Amino acid sequence: MTTSHMDDPHGLMLMGILSESVRTKGDRATAKWLGLDRRTILTCLEKGELSLKVRVALDSEVRKEVNAAQVEMRVLLEQLDTRIKGLELRCGELVKEFERWDTTIKAVRQEFAKENRALVRRIERLERRQDSETDSEAPPRSEPSRAGVAGMRRSDPGDPLSLGRGRTRIEAPEKPTRPWFPPRDHDEVVTMEAAPDDSYVYGRAWPLVREWRTLRRNHPGKGTTLTWMEKQQRLLVVEAALLDEHQLTLPPDDQPIDDLWRAHILNWKRSDLHVLRRRILRRKLLRWARRLATFGIWWG
Repeated sequence: MTTSHMDDPHGLMLMGILSESVRTKGDRATAKWLGLDRRTILTCLEKGELSLKVRVALDSEVRKEVNAAQVEMRVLLEQLDTRIKGLELRCGELVKEFERWDTTIKAVRQEFAKENRALVRRIERLERRQDSETDSEAPPRSEPSRAGVAGMRRSDPGDPLSLGRGRTRIEAPEKPTRPWFPPRDHDEVVTMEAAPDDSYVYGRAWPLVREWRTLRRNHPGKGTTLTWMEKQQRLLVVEAALLDEHQLTLPPDDQPIDDLWRAHILNWKRSDLHVLRRRILRRKLLRWARRLATFGIWWG
């Protein structure tokens, strides 16, 4: 008994499977696979029709393979589901760690701002004290009496303030004077070269100018390490403070800049600082994740 496959899509599919098996494996291997006689298979291929016996055998083997593939797929899906749940758990832990780092960075930033304000106030107090001592006048001296003059004349020759009989004492200058320095072209421009009058010219900005010079001299222009990024972050912070708070001009400009150009440079540096801080945070998070993945624990 035979079945025509002209109007039977399933039978047509089975015939294709049989033909492909004979073409790739050979008729003997196909007959062994189906548990049939080799001549029976060749006869079906010659007629282009599947006998009921061949059809049932093919259908049974195909279903077995489909079921095996479904079982394998189900196992793979279960494994993927387990991995996805593990990744979700890891992502949750990373989010918590990121929030912890964000909180720590905000606290450090606030502490740094507090210390910076305290340092500025201390410098201002020292400058006011120095100005007060510089501007204070010596107390007025009254005309010496005759007894006083006689006493000075009778002063002890061993007194270091006495220059001998009949000579008056050496008086200290009433007011200390600022040393004279050659004038500069522009006091508002920060230079890489040190000058003897830097502390007078830059005033309250002098500690930042000194730090900026050290950073520029010892810090390479490009780098990828975390240490380089942290030094670059500090350099950008110092430069922004010199430009904004102290209204100074930095190289490569060699003349005082206007407010428009100053705002443009500040926006550029603040944008770089924002990107750099994100890179530093991401690098620290990746370091933490790598340690966690390697050892399974986190240490500070």
